[in-house]
Amino acid sequence: MSHRLLGIVSNRRVLRLGVAAAVAPLVLAWPGAGAAAEGVGVAAPVASTAPAPAAPSRPPPAPGPRAHLLLDTSLTVVAGGTALGLELGLSSLARPSCPCAAAGVNGFDRAAIDWNFHAGIPLSDVAVGLAIAGALAGAWFAADTRDAAVGDALLVLESTALAALLTEVVKIGVSRPYPYMYRSDVAPDKITNGSNYASFWSGHTATPMAAAVSFAAILQRRQPRSAWRWVAWVVGPALAIAAGLLQMSDANHFPSDVLTGAGVGAFVGYGNIWLHER
Repeated sequence: MSHRLLGIVSNRRVLRLGVAAAVAPLVLAWPGAGAAAEGVGVAAPVASTAPAPAAPSRPPPAPGPRAHLLLDTSLTVVAGGTALGLELGLSSLARPSCPCAAAGVNGFDRAAIDWNFHAGIPLSDVAVGLAIAGALAGAWFAADTRDAAVGDALLVLESTALAALLTEVVKIGVSRPYPYMYRSDVAPDKITNGSNYASFWSGHTATPMAAAVSFAAILQRRQPRSAWRWVAWVVGPALAIAAGLLQMSDANHFPSDVLTGAGVGAFVGYGNIWLHER
């Protein structure tokens, strides 16, 4: 009798193991069965808890000055328009003071009175155009985005307009005769025309210098490791100086006019960029 009972119990254990082996895969495959599987000592697959990759963020803005579109456009238009108006009104705004004697000119400037290279003035105009156009084009194409290109070109144009306005105000205030006015053969109609009394300082030097230095300063900040920044610092200012020297070559400016114009233009150009970084 006892042997029969042991056989029955043994058969039942075998049956239970067989049923468990058959049902276990179904239980594990059922959703949410991970916790139940732990009860029978079987590991359930665990869902991944790794965070999803973050969406790519916009790159930070490039270092450098920032233009305020409305404010800087308005200032550029007002300064440029006022400078143009003053230039057109020089004949009546500047104060005639000749006949003038060459002996009244300081030794540093006196030699310019007799210089007479007639191609100097048109060539000077070309140099001014190249310097300003080059600075504007450089500011546009060196920028990383369209918004930066518009802002940088606007700052170059603003520096040019501010330098032009400051130049015209000082020209009228000083009313210095041009070098050719110190010659003995000056025509009488020139003596009474105020447009011949606007020598100080050289606008042909100050305005392109402001544009060139503005662009060079912008490029220095936008691309501090670029070799082109040295080209910008050399070529643009050299064109501005060349424009002033060509004016001198036809007795249209004194050396002190050109040097002062170069300094003022550089100050305005660099200062305007510096102010837009604050």
